[in-house]
Amino acid sequence: MYGMAAPHAVNIVDTQLHGANLAGNVLSLLSVVYGSSCSWATIAADYYVHYPINTSKVKVFVLCTLGISIPTCIGMVLGCCVGTAMQVNQDWQDTYTDDGLGYLIQKMLFPRGFAKFILVLLVLSAVGMNALNLYSCALSIQQFARPLAKVPRTFWVLIVFGAVTAIAVAGRDHLLEYLENFLSLLGYWGTSYFVIVFVEHYWFRKGDFANYDLDGWNTPSRLPIGLAGLTAFLIGVIGWCLGMVETWFTGPLAIQIGEGGGDIANELTFAFTLLAYIPLRHLELHFFKR
Repeated sequence: MYGMAAPHAVNIVDTQLHGANLAGNVLSLLSVVYGSSCSWATIAADYYVHYPINTSKVKVFVLCTLGISIPTCIGMVLGCCVGTAMQVNQDWQDTYTDDGLGYLIQKMLFPRGFAKFILVLLVLSAVGMNALNLYSCALSIQQFARPLAKVPRTFWVLIVFGAVTAIAVAGRDHLLEYLENFLSLLGYWGTSYFVIVFVEHYWFRKGDFANYDLDGWNTPSRLPIGLAGLTAFLIGVIGWCLGMVETWFTGPLAIQIGEGGGDIANELTFAFTLLAYIPLRHLELHFFKR
């Protein structure tokens, strides 16, 4: 794709956006990119739990960070090349506007012979990427309640797969729009999740796994009730609503940034969740002792 797109790229940035309008668009773009990358935080434990206990934390951090950032940068830089090319290549611009991103990729690759095979690989790669999500979603369903855990995970994978397929078929004509909205929402949720888990581990557990009741992992009476986490998460949702920029809604604070708004929901969610969780968790420990 780089080989086919790079020759058409131009070193011109022709934008009419300046000041607050430019800042708003940049913030919204960063929100989408962040949402697509940070989601790994919510399912990482499903896979890292299989690592040996003496695995280097630094090694895990470095490899995980590189594994997310390098592919993201590869896609973003390619998008920049194509975006600049569309300023002077009207054919590409019309294809993107009228038919969507998929047909633009097809036109870029000149789908003959080997290029058709590349398109097939691109489609199959999306299936492979969703395999992780299907597994983790099925595992999460089993954790909702004990009766659900008794149902084989394969069944839940099939149910989730059916739901994903139905959504994909229903939204195929507006996939990019839906994807951008979903990735932003995923980022908001991921931010709340990260703040709660990070603060719990390093503030309340002092970063030491000896402060966890590991033997009580499946005994509700020995686990935290979760009221502090749930309440802090819901307070974080207020940050979502105040700072989001979505097709269907723009928050009252986000709308203040330029004409189209700037997505600052992740920043607000981080602050709201952090400020709420610490005192609420202290209260939970005081009254419930766990």
